Amino acid sequence: MKSPKTIFLSLSLSGILCSTCLAQGPVLPPQINLSPNLNSIRAHQVKGQARDARDQSHQNQQPTQSQGQQSQPANSSSSSSAAGAGSVHRSAADGRADSVSEAIEKDPQSVRSKDGAGYTPLHHAAIGGHAEVVEVLLEKGALINMTGTRGETALYLAASKGNTEVVKLLAEKGADVNRASSDGKTPLHKAVMAGHADTVEALLQAGADASLTDRSNKTALQMAERYRAGDYNRIVKALKEATSE
Repeated sequence: MKSPKTIFLSLSLSGILCSTCLAQGPVLPPQINLSPNLNSIRAHQVKGQARDARDQSHQNQQPTQSQGQQSQPANSSSSSSAAGAGSVHRSAADGRADSVSEAIEKDPQSVRSKDGAGYTPLHHAAIGGHAEVVEVLLEKGALINMTGTRGETALYLAASKGNTEVVKLLAEKGADVNRASSDGKTPLHKAVMAGHADTVEALLQAGADASLTDRSNKTALQMAERYRAGDYNRIVKALKEATSE
């Protein structure tokens, strides 16, 4: 049995604890906010709407881009050798002698006009092998030995293309058959490299010098042996006969 003193101490301690609890107030459990954050939801919705709008805009633009790509070839520059030049250049390249004559009558200076490559209408006629146009241009005042930006004459270009008839015509009209381009190659070099046997023979008959060398110190015969183009045996025979004379 507890003594009166022990009972008194227990009651005193109980009273002190109760006073402390009353002073601190009731202990409440932590509150959890289960309500949604409206600002976050609205921001998420706005981002989603912007993304959907961007995707839709991209889808709408794709057909337009495809159409533009499909139509591009139709708007591309002409494949003609006289693309971007004046009408007289295009007519000369196409072999339209009447159109060339009319264009020069309207503008006499156009007969010697140059395009971006430094080519005159005569150059374009020579490339195309249009002997009739060449004659018209020469009659209208074309300069037969005018050169392009790389030193190419009309005869040089005709030889490189194997246009033998034009080569003969230009040579007869006084073209320089040995006029070299900026790399030192003569019309004979170009005809040999491309394997144009008829043109090679025409050039030699017109006075082409088979002993001339280009900037790499190669003769036409050496170029023939290197490229072995066209009727190689015939070309080599003609060159050897020309150099042995």
